[in-house]
Amino acid sequence: MSKNIILVLVPLIAVLFFFQNCSDNVSFSQKPVNSAGLEQTQDLDTPLDEEPLPTGPEDPGAGTPPNTVCNPLNPEDNCEGVTPQMGLLGQLYYMTPQLHQSLFNNDLRNALLDDYRDFGILVPADIVMTAVNVTPRSWESGFFLSTGEQVKKEDGEDLFEWFHLDMGGFIELPEGFYQFATLSDDGMRVTLNDEVVINHDGTHAPAYRCAQVVTTFNSGEKKRIRVQYVQGPRTQIAMVLLVRRLADSSSVLDDQNCSAFSNDLESLPAGALTRN
Repeated sequence: MSKNIILVLVPLIAVLFFFQNCSDNVSFSQKPVNSAGLEQTQDLDTPLDEEPLPTGPEDPGAGTPPNTVCNPLNPEDNCEGVTPQMGLLGQLYYMTPQLHQSLFNNDLRNALLDDYRDFGILVPADIVMTAVNVTPRSWESGFFLSTGEQVKKEDGEDLFEWFHLDMGGFIELPEGFYQFATLSDDGMRVTLNDEVVINHDGTHAPAYRCAQVVTTFNSGEKKRIRVQYVQGPRTQIAMVLLVRRLADSSSVLDDQNCSAFSNDLESLPAGALTRN
């Protein structure tokens, strides 16, 4: 190799070694790419524990989970002050004419309470009712989670008709004899300790229905209770659970004249319904 070639190669090799050593100490700023192939905007130099925490909604109540609907048919009530022991806990189902009415002679008004559980769509939320005292009214405001988010049907529309509430828990009343009654629009069913005491199913205008049995409560006794309700077409609703104090266990019960006893019917006392 000639002396001239050596003189050219030596400086070139030195320059190459210099740039190689420099590249080992230089990092290039490159934004990461997410699964959708889009660049993320997070600054990699900012530690995650220094990122600002997301702020949620105002406290919906005492330990109320975010997927909870409290007292849904009473818009003035909410989850504030509701504890995990208060009221009945249940589920919400619905049907739509587009998907279901062909099962009922093309008219969802023919659907009964049990049909909603068998064929309806279950809403992924817990329903809490601290009282069953929804007097007859117009209602189309829909269901709202404790976060303030409105419950939507699968088609994205608001849910306020063709739905079923299935609630369960315990009831405790002062010692004595009672006749249970309902005022509902539309169907309503009440079950105590696995015995159906009122079954006023179907689509109908607001109407009373009285139990045909006497229910006895001993001091401190709790009974299992299940309250089911179905709302047909918009927009009139009523879902009221009532009791009538009886003098003794042989008092005459007359379902045909239940509305005549309406002045004797009382709302449940506060705290009568619990989840355990």
